[in-house]
Amino acid sequence: MSGFTINAYRLTYGFQGSGIYSDTNTFSLNSNTIILFAFILAVAFFVSAFYFFLARVFTKVCSFLHRSHRSNLSG
Repeated sequence: MSGFTINAYRLTYGFQGSGIYSDTNTFSLNSNTIILFAFILAVAFFVSAFYFFLARVFTKVCSFLHRSHRSNLSG
């Protein structure tokens, strides 16, 4: 399905426009849609990477707190 969409965009590139303000199309896939899609993909990638980073830090902090709590109980 995406192949059909990309091919249709390629065939109607002049109508779709080459930038944010140069399109005459007001209904379907155009340059604004592609720019927005690329932006959403980039944001999703960085948010998921940050989520994994926080998950790793959280498990290390919890492990450290658990060890320090056990050492306080024993001595």
